[in-house]
Amino acid sequence: MGADKLMREPNRTCVGLARLALAAGGMGLATLWLGCATGAPREGATITPERRHADGVRAAREAERLAQAGRIDEAIEKYQEALAHSGDLQGAWNNLGELYMRRGDYADAVSAFGVAAELVPSDPRPLYNTGLVYQRVGWARDAMSNYAAALERDPSMQEALRGHAVAADMLAHADERTLDYIRRGLLREKDPEWRTFFERQRFRVEAQMRSEAGRGYDADD
Repeated sequence: MGADKLMREPNRTCVGLARLALAAGGMGLATLWLGCATGAPREGATITPERRHADGVRAAREAERLAQAGRIDEAIEKYQEALAHSGDLQGAWNNLGELYMRRGDYADAVSAFGVAAELVPSDPRPLYNTGLVYQRVGWARDAMSNYAAALERDPSMQEALRGHAVAADMLAHADERTLDYIRRGLLREKDPEWRTFFERQRFRVEAQMRSEAGRGYDADD
């Protein structure tokens, strides 16, 4: 590929960062995208994709080390640097989202998880994490929807089964799918407190479904 073609083609990393900046509406992400857009064409003519990927991996590893040390702001900056090198690092997007969530930047977290979910359609973690964000801000219906989407990818993800049951309880929601998730979670659960919660939810959902079915019968009768 010639240098002139590299100059014309948009950097894949910049496209990913632009999606995140536009979705989140955050100044930090928008600034990151602007820097990527102005710098990428010059670098693209001299730096190979393999080199960018390797640089991104190294930066992501450093970001993980900073996060483990509790240096959240620095870790976020280092993950941004990693993604400016290579925008297809799905784990970096997911980890960046988790750090945004820890910092309370929920819009940025949801956007980062969205990119991670697109990059690896089989991974349930970004969808579960999105559900966790919505649950933390009190949007139980959106949380339940994302937990269910995570369970479509991995039917045995216990964290998502727990989250779905909690969100359903917040909404006083009861249907066959919810009952199936509760039974599935109960069969796999080892923590005594969570087992008690699942048992309580099973009784609640079954009773509510019987009550709703009875009201429907009376109305038809």
